[in-house]
Amino acid sequence: MSEDVIRPESEYLRLAMAESNIIERLRELLIKLGDEVDEVYEAANDLFRNRYEALKARFEKIRRYKREFEELYRHSMFYLVRVGIGLQHRDVYARIYLGLLRFSESIETVGFRFVELAEAKASIDDDIVLGVQRFLEYVRNSLSQLET
Repeated sequence: MSEDVIRPESEYLRLAMAESNIIERLRELLIKLGDEVDEVYEAANDLFRNRYEALKARFEKIRRYKREFEELYRHSMFYLVRVGIGLQHRDVYARIYLGLLRFSESIETVGFRFVELAEAKASIDDDIVLGVQRFLEYVRNSLSQLET
């Protein structure tokens, strides 16, 4: 007889550990995404203060964080595919991972638009910048709550 038939709790333990690892990887993705949001917040400050060179340098950091996020996403999805056979919520985790990836791409796009505005020497109303910063603060706080 197979040991799994004799000891089904070993299968449950394996699945519980796999799900715990998936959640830990999700936390790592949220932390990396929070770093990206923080950089976009600072990029808004740079745009508001007309520090264009600092904005360009900050955009490179945003891109680096996004690349790191994508690498972590790729590893997380590979792990989910490898161990997800017996997991009840594997599709939910995959959708969460994909949603976070899309959000990361959107955050990078916001940083890129800031650079384009700076290159066009567009004047930005203070209220717009403050609204964007308040929104980014809300996003950052939400991500922090999800991390815990």
